[in-house]
Amino acid sequence: MINIYINGFGRVGRSIFKIVKDEKNINVVGINDINPDIENICYQLNYDSTYGYLRKKFNKISKNQISDGTLKINVTSKELLKSNELRNTDILIESNGLDRNLKYVKYLKGKIKHIIFTNIQSKIKAKYILPGINHNQLKKNDFLISSGTCDGNAIIPFLKLIDEKYNIKYGDITTLHPWLSYQNVLDGPANSVSDPKNIYSTYVLGRSTLNNVIPKSTSAVTVASKILKGIDKKISSMSFRVPTSIVSCAKLNLVLKKNIKSNEVISTIDFFTKNQNYNLIKNHNEPLTSIDFLDSRYSCNNDMRFLNSNKNFLNALLWYDNENGYTSRVIDIIKILQKILKK
Repeated sequence: MINIYINGFGRVGRSIFKIVKDEKNINVVGINDINPDIENICYQLNYDSTYGYLRKKFNKISKNQISDGTLKINVTSKELLKSNELRNTDILIESNGLDRNLKYVKYLKGKIKHIIFTNIQSKIKAKYILPGINHNQLKKNDFLISSGTCDGNAIIPFLKLIDEKYNIKYGDITTLHPWLSYQNVLDGPANSVSDPKNIYSTYVLGRSTLNNVIPKSTSAVTVASKILKGIDKKISSMSFRVPTSIVSCAKLNLVLKKNIKSNEVISTIDFFTKNQNYNLIKNHNEPLTSIDFLDSRYSCNNDMRFLNSNKNFLNALLWYDNENGYTSRVIDIIKILQKILKK
């Protein structure tokens, strides 16, 4: 049994919890969130407009504890966690996204075994791990670990496969990403939910999510370059925020160093999907739309209808559930660490 503590109970934190609560060998010892209303935390956990409701509802059973009748979870609402609050914790899941919380990290070394950040950290050095790609680099003494981003995790497996087999010369990637909780129904400033005083400098993100397709930059390729060294020198990228609540997609236009045939690429990807140890790529031929990939636990779903090549030019379309598809890799990292700690 491995004990985890979830710090930050927004979309990502709740997604992780809902997946791990049914895992026999992973135990959630506590949850911390900026929301001080425990009954509201239960409500958000029980009813979800995207994924539906929980069959076994959680209820507040004491001042700082919730339960679904089987599990009992301690819940707190503190800006900074102290080491004594993390006793019996093996892994801390940092899913709040707040840079200001990083100052307590150094005090936790030696108190817990690992911290997993559900984003890319710029202010501290955390090892970016994507199971199925570089998980063999994970060591017992790796204290700070990053699970990357949903966009990075979606494009890395495909780019790695194509680059190693055919050599990418250059290319461009456009992602379509659903709105996020800090965006507005009506025009206004775009504020961080967890840090309301922080108004994003990308002002267009404050425009109405219902009436706009919002162009913006994306860190997808920059994130990918942390594992695929130099890929950011060959590929440019941009993104659109679109008026949907779930499922992203990435359109890849790649120029390769040699001519290829579509059936050759299909065979390459098909071989990979049949021999992968983690849920990285899944192929689809059906006439599907974005919502059909809801709750897909794969990092990306390759839409075979749009996989085609012309000489050395390759087109691809990848769909991914930007919540459960992403957090499934976080769970994979936890399980890998569990095996490492047993050695």
